[in-house]
Amino acid sequence: MKTNTLLPLAILPLSIAACAQAPLTKPASVAPTTAATIAAPTPATTVASGLESAPTSDTAQHQPGKINPQLFKLDDVKATHLRIIGDTLAFCIAGRGYKLDSERSEVLVFPPACMGETEANPHCLFKEGGSIVIPSKSKPHDTLLVNNEGHSLAGHSKDCAKDGDAVFIATDKGLQYFDSYESKFYTMHKAPTSTVVSSSGWLAWLDDSHLYARRISSRAAILK
Repeated sequence: MKTNTLLPLAILPLSIAACAQAPLTKPASVAPTTAATIAAPTPATTVASGLESAPTSDTAQHQPGKINPQLFKLDDVKATHLRIIGDTLAFCIAGRGYKLDSERSEVLVFPPACMGETEANPHCLFKEGGSIVIPSKSKPHDTLLVNNEGHSLAGHSKDCAKDGDAVFIATDKGLQYFDSYESKFYTMHKAPTSTVVSSSGWLAWLDDSHLYARRISSRAAILK
């Protein structure tokens, strides 16, 4: 998986809602649903709301919900295929593909998200090298080896993403960011984390029932 840089981590709840569009002459009224019951949407349909739940009035139901441009959080979802395609953050829920549109602050249908397979990278193996995770069965933590110097992780590595000098590691204890300038770890998420991806200005990760994503721009933004 790949990496990039962040903004303040203010975790706010987010619900998923489905909005379908009928022909212009017959607008349809579709009630919001939970992530587990999202109906099969059509391409370019908004399917999720954000920090503010979709309005419930008849006149407002078709307006897309807005999501925090600094932190996206989808609750009660079992997302898979978390990946960055070009500059698009994509994922699957119940076999349906979606993407986050940060400019429009919406979650949209994106069928290519579910194509192919994704593989975890628990050993932090990248073409450009620079770091590797050494697993340990006898200790409660693995070790990140950077330039032949060992740094103890919090827990055991499940996945790893790298963007430039920034290394993000998903472990059974949480999400950790290794700051190469200070040669130390920062904890970014304190629940067991299974997947992390980062590149093209995105950082995203999964825990047991949530998807988190942040737009990241600099090391300073990560450390705020």
